[in-house]
Amino acid sequence: MPKTKTTKKTKTLQQSYSSQVLLRAALAILVAISVTMFVIALHSEPEPPKPPRKAPPIVSMGPLGYRIEDGRAIKRSDPVVQELHAFLTNKAVHEGCPASTSAYEYVQAATKDETQVLLKYGCGAADSPMYIRKQNSSWKSVSPTNQFNELGIPVCDYLDRNAISKEIAPVCVSTIGATQSNAAPEYSVR
Repeated sequence: MPKTKTTKKTKTLQQSYSSQVLLRAALAILVAISVTMFVIALHSEPEPPKPPRKAPPIVSMGPLGYRIEDGRAIKRSDPVVQELHAFLTNKAVHEGCPASTSAYEYVQAATKDETQVLLKYGCGAADSPMYIRKQNSSWKSVSPTNQFNELGIPVCDYLDRNAISKEIAPVCVSTIGATQSNAAPEYSVR
């Protein structure tokens, strides 16, 4: 019987020793992998920061985007609206607004023949007025845009030089800013 006890003890010791060897080997492999990952992370190039995503433009056709039929507003999709919408979207994309701010383009009024438009535009809000007109079958912005007073009323001379219709500019102002005589600007109905 003593032989059996020794054999069992020997087998148990051998299994214990084998388990310890396997455990040490697994631990060594784990440490080696961790050190390798740390060295790779230390020496790798950081990923360059991604540029901020540009906010999408917001284009509203305002009253020009709908027609009234039988007392209902019907959304227009005719070529005039499509061309103007494409022009305004392209204009908004190239507006130069900060990446996190949308460019706004909003049609406020249009002439009956739909060849001239009063537009409000800007970054973050549509707060600056501008005229757009169709010339030689393409839309063009009327520059400069600094010809409006703080109330958004255009200078009379600017309207005359650019042949802006009275339909979308019924009132104008004689001048903007300070004058030599400090006289109040004169408003005119065209």
